[in-house]
Amino acid sequence: MKTGKGSIGCGGGERMILLIYNEETGQMEKLNRNCHEDMPYTTDGVLTVDSFRADSRTQLMWSTRQFLESVNISFHELKVPFDVIHGFSRVWEHFEEENFAHKLGTALTGGQNLNSLRRKQLLKNLEMQGDYTHIQDFDHAPAIVHFHQSFDPTSNVIVFETIQVGSVGVSVCALQDALWYLGYEVSSINGIFDEQLREQVISFQKMCGLDEDGIVGVNTWTALMQLIDPEEMRYNI
Repeated sequence: MKTGKGSIGCGGGERMILLIYNEETGQMEKLNRNCHEDMPYTTDGVLTVDSFRADSRTQLMWSTRQFLESVNISFHELKVPFDVIHGFSRVWEHFEEENFAHKLGTALTGGQNLNSLRRKQLLKNLEMQGDYTHIQDFDHAPAIVHFHQSFDPTSNVIVFETIQVGSVGVSVCALQDALWYLGYEVSSINGIFDEQLREQVISFQKMCGLDEDGIVGVNTWTALMQLIDPEEMRYNI
C-alpha cells in the first residue's frame, strides 16, 4: 500500500507504538510494529503502519479492532491500492472539525489514485458493508473518499463519546493526549480512564468554569478542542 503524497513517512527501521482497542475483550492492546508492516487486524499490505500514519509526525498511534477489520474487508474488495492522504492524527495535529474522527484513529481519507468509477464503486461497497458511521458522498467530494467510525458521539461536531472513570478505548487516548498537550499530569497514553486521570479532568473543568464532575462530555470536549494550539506541537510522550 502506498503512502499519500503528503505523507511524512518513516525510516525502514523505525518502529511505532500502536494501541488497539479490542471490542471483544474490552481491553487495550499495546503492540510494536515496523513502519512497513501491516496494521493489526489487516493483511496483505492493504493498510500498512506507514500508510495509516500518513501525514502525522507521531510515533504513537491508536485505533480499534473493529475499524481495522472493517478496513481490511473494504480494501481487499477494492483489489487496487488505496492511497491514504490523511489517516491517524494526534489531538494537536490538523485541528479542523471534520478531522476529529482521525484523532480517534478510526478515519481514513484518500483514494486520489482511483478514477471516478473506482471511487464510486468503493463508496457503494462501503455503504453496503454497513460498518461506518459516516461516508462522505461523491457529489460533496468527488476527488477523494472519506469514511470513519465513531461511537455514541456527544454531538454532531464532537465525535468523541462521553467517558468517565472505568472507560477504556480510543476516546480516552484522545483525552489523555489533549490534557498532556495542555500541560496536565498525564504520565502515559494508555486508553484507560483511572482516578488519576479523573483528577486531571476535574482540574481542567475547574479552570474552565465547567461542572467539576470528572465526566468528559460535550462541554469538556469542546473546551479541550478550543484550547489546542497546533502551532506549538510536542512530539514525544
